[in-house]
Amino acid sequence: MKDIFQNIEAKYKDLNHQLGWRFLTTYSETLKKNSGIALLTLNPGGDEAHKSSILCTPENQNSYLHEDWRGKGNGNDPLQVQVQHLFKELTKHHPKYKKVDQLMIESLMGYFIPFRSPDIKRLIAPEASRKFAVELWSSLLITANLSLVICIDHQTFRDVKSIYLGYGFKLQDEQVYETGWGKIKAESVKASKDTQVLVIVRLPHLSRFKIFGRPGKEKFMDTMIRGIASDALQTKKFV
Repeated sequence: MKDIFQNIEAKYKDLNHQLGWRFLTTYSETLKKNSGIALLTLNPGGDEAHKSSILCTPENQNSYLHEDWRGKGNGNDPLQVQVQHLFKELTKHHPKYKKVDQLMIESLMGYFIPFRSPDIKRLIAPEASRKFAVELWSSLLITANLSLVICIDHQTFRDVKSIYLGYGFKLQDEQVYETGWGKIKAESVKASKDTQVLVIVRLPHLSRFKIFGRPGKEKFMDTMIRGIASDALQTKKFV
């Protein structure tokens, strides 16, 4: 992890970022030993008031459970709540986990681009930052031995797919899922290499679209989670 810290810090200074950076929203061990699930969001938000450099959470913690975002109390920010709902649904289908908190703590979660900005449009050096992110995550994703990678933006979804293609994975089935938000869809693609099967998912941005826990809309998420789980979590890795 020391090498990762130095790598991010050097690029942060080189690209003249000003608002700090954050890498993992789980603890460092999840890069090597995890539930088989990863959640990668685009980049950390915030301004001068949030300026800090954070490599990972304390051991056995998860930012979506144990942190107070925007003064709403630990785990109560709308994005945190949506991620908790997502993992609650995944827990129903994971052969090895029965408690959602434990599944979240032992899953790999982080920011694809570690550099903070108020929003993605105001990210300094966006193309160079994205290129660095692809380089940073390339070997980490492969060695993490994942079965399911979840993204909530188009760019990270495309970059994650390209990383796995670069390591010889072949894309197979592609699925599009209704979300109950009109034309807003979710999508997934299955990829494989030798005996390893991986599902890469793109959800709508969960801070803008509340797709979990909406009364009368549960059927959309149930269909999606069942489809994802049948390919990603019901594999010989877990049974």
